[in-house]
Amino acid sequence: MKKIGRYEIVEELGRGGMGVVYKALDPTIGRLVALKVLSLESSSEPGGRGLSETFIREARAAGRLTHPAIVTIHDAFVDPETKSSCIVMELVSGRTLEKILLAGARLPLEETLDITRQVAKGLDYAHRQQVIHRDLKPANVLVSEDGQAKLTDFGIAKIIARESALRTATLMGTPSYMSPEQVTGKDLDARSDLFSLGILLYQMLTGQKPFTGDTAAVMFKIAYEDPVPPSKLNPQLTPAHDYLALRLLAKDLARRYASAQQFLDDLYDVQEGRPPRAQASLPLAELATGEPTLALQPPTPRSPTPTSLRAKRSFRRVAAIPCAALLILGAALGVGIWKLRQRGTPSPSPVAPVARPESAETSSPPTGPAPSKSSTAARTVQLLCGHDLKEATLSISGGGHVIFEGKFKGKKRGGLFGIGGSYAGTFSRTITVPAGARELSVHVITTDGSLDLSKAVSAIPPAGSSAALLVKVRSHQLALNWQPATRSSP
Repeated sequence: MKKIGRYEIVEELGRGGMGVVYKALDPTIGRLVALKVLSLESSSEPGGRGLSETFIREARAAGRLTHPAIVTIHDAFVDPETKSSCIVMELVSGRTLEKILLAGARLPLEETLDITRQVAKGLDYAHRQQVIHRDLKPANVLVSEDGQAKLTDFGIAKIIARESALRTATLMGTPSYMSPEQVTGKDLDARSDLFSLGILLYQMLTGQKPFTGDTAAVMFKIAYEDPVPPSKLNPQLTPAHDYLALRLLAKDLARRYASAQQFLDDLYDVQEGRPPRAQASLPLAELATGEPTLALQPPTPRSPTPTSLRAKRSFRRVAAIPCAALLILGAALGVGIWKLRQRGTPSPSPVAPVARPESAETSSPPTGPAPSKSSTAARTVQLLCGHDLKEATLSISGGGHVIFEGKFKGKKRGGLFGIGGSYAGTFSRTITVPAGARELSVHVITTDGSLDLSKAVSAIPPAGSSAALLVKVRSHQLALNWQPATRSSP
C-alpha cells in the first residue's frame, strides 16, 4: 500500500494545478482523512525563506481556525522522501460547490442563501482571526451530504502566489473570482474575500457568473464594469436579493460591505422577509447605477519606514501580480473600451494603456507634444529618470490607472575587476496623464526587493507651455519634481 509520511493512501479524490487530493488513513488513530499533496518547489530566494518554511507557517495560521464552516486541518508536513508539502484535513463526504454548479440546475433560493450564510460565517470567523482566504471560489467550498458548507484551502493561495513570483510565472488560475484589488495589484484586506463571495452568490442566484468572457475581458469587467442586477436574470428574485449581491460586488471599497458580519445582518433581514438594514445608509439606487464604481483617486502612498519596508517587500513577493498579468489587464482595457464604443454605450473614464515592461537602457529620449494647461484634460508629458540602481521597476499611476510600468537598468562605473564601484543610468519616456488626475503616484522597487520607494506629486505641471516629470533615485532616496521639458536626460 502506498504511503505518504505515516498516512496510507486509500484512493485519489481529485487533482488540479496545485496538486493531488487523496483519501488516506491515519493508522495511529484509525481515522480517514483528506491528504492534499501540493506541487511546490523547494527553491528559496537568496537569504530568504524557502517555500517549505512558508508552507508550514501558512498551514499553522490556517490550522488555528476552528469553525463548523471551515475544514479542520489535522496536520501539515513535508514528506522527507518526495520533498512534497502535505496538508492533512478533515474528510468531508459530499461535493464541491463547483461540481454542484456544473450540474446545470439552478439551486433553490433558500439553499443558495443557506450556503451563502454558512460561507459568510466562516469568513467572518477567519477574518476576526486575521486570516484572509484570497482564493474563494466554488472549488474551495465543500458541501456535505447533509447540506453543511465548509471552506477549504485557507492560505494556500498565498503560498502559490509566492511560488509563482519566484518562478516568474504567469497569472495563476482563473481570474473569474478575483476582486478588483487582486486584478489591479493593490493591497488586500478582508473585503477582497467579500467580493469573491459576491461572485459566488451571484452565480448561485442566476446560474451564471457576473463577469464573463476570455481572461482579458473578465479582468476588465471586474475592474471597470458593474454586473446586471441578478433579478434581471432570475425573475424570482427581489430588489433585496439584488442589494445583497451588488453591495458585495461594489468595486469601491467604501461601498462594499465593511465586514462579513455586516453582510450577515442584511442576509438575515432578507431571509426574514425584511429590507436589508444597510439600505438606510446606502440605497440600492446608488449600487445599481450601471456605471463603474471603481474609485478613481488612489490613496497617497506613504514613504515606507525601515520596519515596514521588510513587511512590504515580503507582501509584494508573496501577493504581487506578475508583470504578465498587468499586460493582460492593459490589453483588456483597450479591448473593453473598444467594445463599449462599438455598442454605443458610454465608456469609462479615459484610460491610458499600461506600458509594456521594457528595458530602458538603450532608449533615446522622445519629444512629446506640449501638455495642455487644463488639469481636466488628458495630456502628454515627458518622463525623465536618473538613478543609481543596478536593476529596478518603475511604475506610475494617476486617476486610478497605471499609466506607466517599465524596467530599467544601470551601468557599472568604477571599481576594480568588478569589485566595488557603483551603478548609474538615465532614461526618458513620454507618458499620458489621464483626464481628471490630480496626483501621480510613483513607485520604484529593485529586482531583488532590497529597495522599495513610493512617493506622490501633483499631476498638474507648473505654469508654462511644456513640462517634464523628473524622477531621481539617489542614495536610497526618491525625489519628484516638475521642470521645463528638454531633450536631455537627467
